[in-house]
Amino acid sequence: MKFHKFVRNLWLLAVIAALLIAVLLAGCATKTPADGTEAPTVAATDPATDESVTDEPEVTTELTESGSAPESTNHETTAETTAETTAETTAETTAETAAGTTGESVPETEPEVLGAGLAFESNGDGTCSVTKIVAFTHKQLVIPAVSPDGDRVTAIADKAFYSDYVEGYEYVGGLAASLTSITIPDGVTSIGVNAFFGCVSLKKIIIPDSVTHIGDGAFACCISLESVTVPDGVTTIGRAMFYGCKSMKTLTLPASISRIDEQEFWRCESLTDVYYAGSPAQWAEIEKTDDFRLPYTATLYFNATAPEETESTPEPVVLPENPSEGLEFASNGDGTCYVSGIGMCKDTVIAVPSVSPDGDRVTAIGDHAFYYVDFAEVIAIPDGVTSIGEYAFASCKALTAVILPDGVSSMGNSVFSGCHALRSVALPSGLTSIPANAFDWCLSLTSVTIPDSVTSVGLGAFMNCTALESLILPEGVTEIGDHAFEECTSLASIVIPRSMTHFGFSMYFHCNDLADLYYGGTLEEFRALGSSAYEGLSYVVRHFYSETEPTEAGNYWHYVDGVVTEW
Repeated sequence: MKFHKFVRNLWLLAVIAALLIAVLLAGCATKTPADGTEAPTVAATDPATDESVTDEPEVTTELTESGSAPESTNHETTAETTAETTAETTAETTAETAAGTTGESVPETEPEVLGAGLAFESNGDGTCSVTKIVAFTHKQLVIPAVSPDGDRVTAIADKAFYSDYVEGYEYVGGLAASLTSITIPDGVTSIGVNAFFGCVSLKKIIIPDSVTHIGDGAFACCISLESVTVPDGVTTIGRAMFYGCKSMKTLTLPASISRIDEQEFWRCESLTDVYYAGSPAQWAEIEKTDDFRLPYTATLYFNATAPEETESTPEPVVLPENPSEGLEFASNGDGTCYVSGIGMCKDTVIAVPSVSPDGDRVTAIGDHAFYYVDFAEVIAIPDGVTSIGEYAFASCKALTAVILPDGVSSMGNSVFSGCHALRSVALPSGLTSIPANAFDWCLSLTSVTIPDSVTSVGLGAFMNCTALESLILPEGVTEIGDHAFEECTSLASIVIPRSMTHFGFSMYFHCNDLADLYYGGTLEEFRALGSSAYEGLSYVVRHFYSETEPTEAGNYWHYVDGVVTEW
């Protein structure tokens, strides 16, 4: 009997304990976190519809400057884009939490974010270092002078903004890879080894005068960086500091430099101006490696600083009343001839005559005719010319404008290659093909007008046109060659016509700013082009043409007075 009573009491205790545990678990499940915030909701995505699937009301957002993909319902995406959206949503939520917000996102109109998403390490003496970027919040970053804990920021640590960049491959990791500008605060004295290595979108960095040490490879492989001013007080240009800075045009060095290490300017093909604050005698005393040399494209200026950047409107081209004299011509033996060389002509504005001194009609510009003529600023080609040879104007580094008649129907490869100062070109209405490497390394090119007669764009045609921001390919273009827009680091939008049938390999390689592609056909037609049409577009919003205002949700566009306009 006692045994049965013991079993009954034990059973009652077990029931009471189970009830207590259930009450405690229910309380934990409904309890709000101590900081008063709610757990973030991460939306799942239905791969069949590209739509968000959550228990929350549907919210539609536009593409933000931080690169978040829009949550539209019926536009074309890939699996890679879907993964990107989820990853960026998580990164933004992390950044908001770290900044102490309550779920509010960074405003789209905010020009820069002060220190959000950075990690700091205290030195224990009231100072600290920026050690890494932990969340991407905005393309323009201003590093704060004081950490959230009140320590003064005095250093950028080794690899603080390091991105895993391998030359010849797409960037494969690193939150800093999307930053376009960084401002380092006054008070920072040291920038560590590989601190900004592989920041492939970085165009501008402001270094304060307080900096006295910059480590090896600090800016290596910053392939979009356009200029750098090294502050006075820095004594050593470390090993490979600017290695692979393909877009850097100007560099300012202080007179305090006493040593320049190896591999300093390797792959700096765009460097044109180096401003050194010291004298020629001081430059000669700087310790350099035996194989040191500036790029052949660069000019070294002594006792100089970089001129202030100002907005300027190009002056209209004024041609001379009479054609240029001294040019060389070669006769075809049929009453026609071609320009074969610069000869004795020294004009900065060259007006090619329509008739040679021997009376032959000028019908062509020969191969290499003006190759490496570094004093010509404007060249005007007369009516009657129908062809222009390969490398005809290549490496004319002072050339800002060229006037082409509509009768030109063919141009040779690399015709304007390396014309660093060329700003705009209106291609002739009779041209049918843009040749291979036609404008590669035209670093100042911002505008190209392509006529409806063009049907193909050659291999590498616009490669390394780092200032080109937009491009419209007309209906009728069917083929774009490999690497056509590679390293166009400022290209933000492009119009691809419905007539396209062939997309080249790595067309958009390192087009880090490319945000919008406007396709001249429908979503279904774009899909039918196959995987090659999608290469390099993982982060790009695709818009589809609609003559009338669409009734279905999605990304659509049309022309208004010749201007690309979104519905």
